[in-house]
Amino acid sequence: MSHLRCATLEDLAGIRDVSVRNGLSAFEVESRKRWWLTHPFAADFEGVPMGWVLEDEGGRIVGTLTNIPMLYELDGRSLRCATASSWAVDPEHRSRSLQLMMSYFAQGRVELMINGSANDTAAQVMLAFRAEPIPAPEYDASLFWILRPRQFAAAALQRRRIPAARWLSVPAGLLLWLASIPGRLPRRSAGEVRQFERFGEEFDAFWERLRKQPGRLRAVRTAKALEWRFSEAWWPGKRTVLGVVRDGELQGYIVLAERDQRKVLMIGDLQALDDSPMVIRTLLGAAIRSALRQGALAVQWLGWAPGKRRAALPLFPTARRSGARWPLYYRTADAHLKARLSQPHCWDFSPFDAF
Repeated sequence: MSHLRCATLEDLAGIRDVSVRNGLSAFEVESRKRWWLTHPFAADFEGVPMGWVLEDEGGRIVGTLTNIPMLYELDGRSLRCATASSWAVDPEHRSRSLQLMMSYFAQGRVELMINGSANDTAAQVMLAFRAEPIPAPEYDASLFWILRPRQFAAAALQRRRIPAARWLSVPAGLLLWLASIPGRLPRRSAGEVRQFERFGEEFDAFWERLRKQPGRLRAVRTAKALEWRFSEAWWPGKRTVLGVVRDGELQGYIVLAERDQRKVLMIGDLQALDDSPMVIRTLLGAAIRSALRQGALAVQWLGWAPGKRRAALPLFPTARRSGARWPLYYRTADAHLKARLSQPHCWDFSPFDAF
């Protein structure tokens, strides 16, 4: 018989083990522990658990649900948000798996709950608990700029276990190359492009300008929050941070991050004042050039508001892929907030927000 309790930092090894047993990614325990201990908003979430675990009679962790606190803002209002992540339960204890989700939805001290990476089972449970799909148009549709067509095609065919993948990659790569011919990178620039080794005070000044732009739900993106979010605990691969600077001020930035060993780089975050199309295209062009120098097979874009996606299309992404299910859900008990969040233009969801 298993029992439920709040998770602690001492549970991280057991949480990793049950996650791996159930098909989720592994993580380095000490790195994840440091990540929790350096949470930039810890004081705002005092008493909010880091998640819940199920233990069997021997004290072994057989189920887990991670609860990640994040501060958001909307029209100058600060919102405490709890993001659900890494729901995993061993098969023999799944009759009690809903208790984990019940604990998540029963928690207090937060105004907003989000799941940005729901699988098929979690999506059904979200709806059963009266969570609503996030109205973020096309969030599940990835755009790809394929930089090495033949290698990308071979890797994609091998992942699907298609026979003769090596030989089929030649014609498939040729088709991708032909599709990429119009994709010339922009020569015009919105300002000087700089690479940053760390998130410094320029990013704090940029956030103060960005947060004043109304009508958009945004996770807080101070320099400290950005450094924490893109730490090795969640993004263990190499990261590249590029910014557009004009008249000495940061106009926008892009984070290019490696999430796995497939040599496909993910755009982890992209922000531009007023969603300036010129700044967005300058950042994307710089990111693609950087990915080429790094030997990446492709650059993947997932999420963001429709205006940002429209700004990216003139760079002619080579491929597009939609998910088989809708991964984003939210719930709030605040009637006014619920009405605001039902409007698609409020959302600008990105990999930054999905754990």
